[in-house]
Amino acid sequence: MHKALIAEELLALFTDRGRAAAIAGDLTEEAGAKGTAWFAAALANVAGALFFCAFAGARGHTLRLLGKGLLVWCALYMGVRIIGALSGVAPRYAADADFAALDLGAQLYLAGALIVAALLAGAVLGARATANGVNAAVPLAMLWLTTAVVAPVWDLAAGTATWYCTILYLTGLPLCYVLPLLTG
Repeated sequence: MHKALIAEELLALFTDRGRAAAIAGDLTEEAGAKGTAWFAAALANVAGALFFCAFAGARGHTLRLLGKGLLVWCALYMGVRIIGALSGVAPRYAADADFAALDLGAQLYLAGALIVAALLAGAVLGARATANGVNAAVPLAMLWLTTAVVAPVWDLAAGTATWYCTILYLTGLPLCYVLPLLTG
């Protein structure tokens, strides 16, 4: 039953909830005979197909959703940062924001600000599904996932790759941006 709920939540990002529940139920039934690996692969294939189906014919709409998502996230992030700056927890100016030189409390606040802004943006954007049932937060999540893959490759090609930046891209972006955005 747990697999069906996870599958339904994932598929509901790309289609309406009724269709997602039906597909998740079918996949869960088949998984009983074919196994967990088959279920994971089939779920990934169906989610990918639904994603490309939903966004392929609506490029302009998707770009508008992405723009709105970026505006919402930036406004929320700025609000959280302003609260931190006014309370003295975070630096007031970008020039003061040498992350390594900040105390642990300020570092944790800045990391938390990213997560809180993503959660709030996910709640704001996810509260309104598009006409075809797609969660409005998905284009922004896809942008950040793409960045998480492209940035380390870019660094490697430029000869500036470091192990800590690669880890930050591959884990930090999905954990601090994408997961909270889709959870919200």
